[in-house]
Amino acid sequence: MDADIGRIVACTLTMSDVDYASQVGPLLDQVADPIASFSANGAYDQDGIYREVAARRPDAAVIVPPRSTAVPSATAETAPIQWDQHPWGHCGARASGLAEVLEL
Repeated sequence: MDADIGRIVACTLTMSDVDYASQVGPLLDQVADPIASFSANGAYDQDGIYREVAARRPDAAVIVPPRSTAVPSATAETAPIQWDQHPWGHCGARASGLAEVLEL
């Protein structure tokens, strides 16, 4: 969704047995414009999501609340990844879910 005008810019339909995280790459590929951020619910808090966004849109911020069992990455002190820098702290774990907003 384009956050400025509320226009849907990418979509996909899946069956209930599909891991929504597997759809992140194809969704990002549908968007030609630069993406400022990838926002999603906490179900998207998993390593693969961060890797997928970084691979396709390295400048996009990933805004996904972490789950309650989340911990900083092994390199958080020496080479933090984007996930280590959540402003709300580490209050979540990694799982799958449905993306909500791509801010253009």
